[in-house]
Amino acid sequence: MMTTRARASASKDGLQDIVDAGMQKKYIRGLKGEYTFEEYMAIFTDVVDVFGRFGAGSCLLAGIEAAENTINGSEELAKIGVAPAPAVLTPFVVKQMGIPFSFDLEELIDTHVRFNNIVAASLLRRIQLGLGRG
Repeated sequence: MMTTRARASASKDGLQDIVDAGMQKKYIRGLKGEYTFEEYMAIFTDVVDVFGRFGAGSCLLAGIEAAENTINGSEELAKIGVAPAPAVLTPFVVKQMGIPFSFDLEELIDTHVRFNNIVAASLLRRIQLGLGRG
């Protein structure tokens, strides 16, 4: 059964953005900023129980923290049945402009390729489960 915490989080857009707890507290405000990645993993376990494998997704932002954190977080989410939807930090409001982008071009390309592999593997698992491409 989905907990109250999970229901509240599931009603928000882009549930978890950053894996590193220090960066999460520094840059994410409101409900999303209150939980660590480990707590989100527990919440997503509840969400998957309710909505099924790959019935929920999470967007992790690349470029704020170490690439390995974002890649590993995406892999962990995909393993429990959360559809990974990684994105590159692209500030679109003034206060986000102050967040330093931490990748050089080579690391950005490598991260993109690795994200693509995670998403492709998750898509294959969706198809194998008969859930389609959606």
